[in-house]
Amino acid sequence: MTVDQEQWVEVKRAYVNLKTDKNGFSTWFNRFIPSRLV
Repeated sequence: MTVDQEQWVEVKRAYVNLKTDKNGFSTWFNRFIPSRLV
């Protein structure tokens, strides 16, 4: 599975956001991870 550059930027941005907004990260995490597992 490949992750395109734009999506990788999103991942890194979300990781940075984790430091300031845990709730926002969990929202993103719950949206992103299921789409990877299905």
